[in-house]
Amino acid sequence: MQGGVRCYANCGFSFRSSMSFGQERSPKFAPTTCTNRYNTPLQLLISFLGVLVFFVIFNYTNRSGEDDSYGYSDNEYLGTITKKFIDRNNHSYQMVIIQEEYKEKSLVLNVETSGLYEFLQVNDSIIKKSGTLEVRVIREDLDTTLVMTFD
Repeated sequence: MQGGVRCYANCGFSFRSSMSFGQERSPKFAPTTCTNRYNTPLQLLISFLGVLVFFVIFNYTNRSGEDDSYGYSDNEYLGTITKKFIDRNNHSYQMVIIQEEYKEKSLVLNVETSGLYEFLQVNDSIIKKSGTLEVRVIREDLDTTLVMTFD
């Protein structure tokens, strides 16, 4: 100890002593450890792995129980097809416009793989209940139910 000042390296603080030279200091007054966080690569690795595990678990719990229907099973349609086209300005999506009683809905079928888009025609009536992938299509001489599939 020199000049009554004791410095602790790498701890970010210094301790000034009020005692004169030659006197012994009680150990209870001196700091015992340096609490610098993340001072080893092992602690950084453990912290990184903890965050990674958190995100993996969070992502898994959000996706559990999800099917591959891309949310199509939640939608409900009851109306007449007024337009059917490929939207070249929007990633060439297969679009079907359905006129319901009070509003117009659009149905994007670019990820659907059963051939529903090819089967549908303008002026077809379409009925799809929420919670199912079954689509009932009614035409002048046809009344059939198709099941939407997704690969």
